Amino acid sequence: MMHVLVQEQSPSNQQVKCQHCDTLLSFGSTSDFCCHGCETAYNFIRKLHLDDYYRLLKEKNATPLLGKEARQYDFLDHRDFQESFSEPTSDDRRIAHLYLKNLECYACIWVCEKALKKTHPEVSISLNMAERKAQISFDPKTDTLSSIAGVLDQLGYPVAPDQNFHEDDKTPLIRMGLAFFCLMNIMLLSTIEYLGSDLEGSIFFHLFRYISMGLATLAIAVPGRSFYQNTIQAFKRKTLHLDFPISLALLTSFLYSSYNTMQGSGPVFFDSMVAIIFLLLLGRYIQSQVLKKHHRQMATETFQSKLVRILDSSDSNKFKDTHRLIKGDRIRVMPGDIVPVKGKLLSSEAHINLEFMTGEQNFLAKRKGETLASGSTNLDHPIDLECLEDGTQSDLYQIESGSERLLQQKGQTLVTSEKIARFLILFILIVASMVFIYHLPNWDIAISRTVTTLLIACPCAFGLGAPLIIARALQLGLQQQLLFRNQKGIELLPRIDTFFFDKTGTLTQTACRAELKHHDPAVASITSLAAVLQELKNYSSHHMIQSMSLWASQRSPSGAVISDFKETIGQGVSFTFEGSEVRIGRAEFCKAPSDLDCDFTFVSRDHEIWAQFDLEEALQLGAHELIEGLQKHKKQVHVLSGDREDRVSAINKSLAIESRAGQARLKPQDKMDTIDQNSSLSAMVGNGINDSLAMARSTLSIAVQDSSDQAKACSDILLLSPNLRAIYEGFKIAKACQKAFYRGFSFAITFNILGISLGATGYLSPVVAAILMPISSLTVIYLSTSWEAK
Repeated sequence: MMHVLVQEQSPSNQQVKCQHCDTLLSFGSTSDFCCHGCETAYNFIRKLHLDDYYRLLKEKNATPLLGKEARQYDFLDHRDFQESFSEPTSDDRRIAHLYLKNLECYACIWVCEKALKKTHPEVSISLNMAERKAQISFDPKTDTLSSIAGVLDQLGYPVAPDQNFHEDDKTPLIRMGLAFFCLMNIMLLSTIEYLGSDLEGSIFFHLFRYISMGLATLAIAVPGRSFYQNTIQAFKRKTLHLDFPISLALLTSFLYSSYNTMQGSGPVFFDSMVAIIFLLLLGRYIQSQVLKKHHRQMATETFQSKLVRILDSSDSNKFKDTHRLIKGDRIRVMPGDIVPVKGKLLSSEAHINLEFMTGEQNFLAKRKGETLASGSTNLDHPIDLECLEDGTQSDLYQIESGSERLLQQKGQTLVTSEKIARFLILFILIVASMVFIYHLPNWDIAISRTVTTLLIACPCAFGLGAPLIIARALQLGLQQQLLFRNQKGIELLPRIDTFFFDKTGTLTQTACRAELKHHDPAVASITSLAAVLQELKNYSSHHMIQSMSLWASQRSPSGAVISDFKETIGQGVSFTFEGSEVRIGRAEFCKAPSDLDCDFTFVSRDHEIWAQFDLEEALQLGAHELIEGLQKHKKQVHVLSGDREDRVSAINKSLAIESRAGQARLKPQDKMDTIDQNSSLSAMVGNGINDSLAMARSTLSIAVQDSSDQAKACSDILLLSPNLRAIYEGFKIAKACQKAFYRGFSFAITFNILGISLGATGYLSPVVAAILMPISSLTVIYLSTSWEAK
């Protein structure tokens, strides 16, 4: 039913009623609404105080007054970008394909259509409420897409481009319609044979057969062409395709029926043959629609890149592709847009929401100079950022590119499934040949049972099911803020026996509390120390530097000028400050005297100890749940750390890990040697450059959020949130994925054995086989896409 708000009494009474729920709404009330559309329509009237509402309906080119501060959509007018979601028409107009958020009911459609009709009279809009899509026809010479999107946004319907609209293809429907036309006419002409009429053998009988042969020829040549094309392409690649048995069955029945028609005697299978073509096309069309729906759901879980505003020296807006951003670029993020890369806030303040990356509402206020994570959503006003990483290193790019790589790869499971599919095709051909030879010289039975045998088999269960299961695993992983970067991660995670964890920044939070234990004013003032540490956060993401910078920021120092920055893996950092060499890190790296407590983090200047810090650590979110879950499944857990023994022991005790399973004061090479000495399948979970050697050597590598570029590069699985529980959820997803493989393969094997047996022995007809085959494919799709991790 259409949800429309109408005036209940005179305008002075300021009341409206929802015709769907008959709720009487008074201005200023806090009544609940049946959907966003009713609320939008109500607020539309209330905001404009009725007079303005009717002005909008009556005055040409009136401007809507809704929206606190509308998003800017000028990127939609970028010519190259617009090509990805719009298409030209014959009358020099363009049709833009857009997604509309909050489109819930027909009141929403009514509001959008009425507003655009008055603000942009030459623009027409067609809305699909089920998919929340809009097709907007406009003339680029008179209307800009950004202004149209701005009107919809102010009404409460934020706009996003649909860059997948080119996938819609009417060819399958045309082929299916032509096959149906041929089938209905052949069945009508075959009435004589169905009813055993006295006309059988007459001139009309032969005439009808010839007409049926002509229609069958049309069906073979046009709707059935796709089967032969796939077969020919497979032969060129020197392989076998699912459509080869189908093509063989269709051509065999057609040639035999045509021969009998021209001979004037014997049975024909024109009706069954064309019915098979129609049913197979229908099944594949339904299958393709299910797959498209699944891919659309996948697309909502992945980041769709778009243009980013780049600020030049004059602060004017230019555009750049997200993946082409480089460290140091200055960008502007508009309200409602997602921060594309990790950046330093240049504006005075920002209010962000981390829901896109964490899956939960998480609102934060940021001040100038603070870091915004990629994936943050800007809430209220435009903000300027300085990129702290390249676009290709951001979490959002990792999601997008990682998802594409995963779905394009062929892991061991996919390779095995394709081998089974090719073997099954060969097996079907052998069985069909044996059935044909066995029933000769009875050509009718031989051809009928051979065609049934060729049609009933379903090798696609192996070729289709495995990729869908992999895609489902990726989708579930993203929902848990975990990215499988390759199929190896999905296939091997359930089989891992031993998990090795880095401690600092992995099991513990990167934002530790730094406590100053000693400062030597003879070396330099504490103000200079704070200024140096404050500046360092722009050079390194290491937890030690970030924690000490946080301590420095509480003293509000001005940044120091440093140069020649260098990070020594597993030891510390060094740089030049006021002509002196400054080192921060371990005691031996900073050349601390042996009588000092080597468990502290040191700061030295020209080899003189400037300060000592103690870093107090806290467990990372979800660490307890992760370790408990792995131990529940009898997995071995070890901690490999370069930190001192007492801190490693404290972490082991907090997480109920055996004391002997923790190793301290390890260098990167030591971690790698420990992995090498382990004889079982192992996974290394880390975040730093010093973990990358061990991660590369382990069976499986997992990088936590905010890992170094090296750790991300060698990881098979990447965490997109700080919650370590995601690793355990990924373990459950991978186990459920394994079960889905076994379930799908078991169904496929059982179906093919029963189907081939029944077809070869004559218990199934060719038409029934053509019906069962697409049903089996849809069953495989359901089994492959409906499973959950438990």
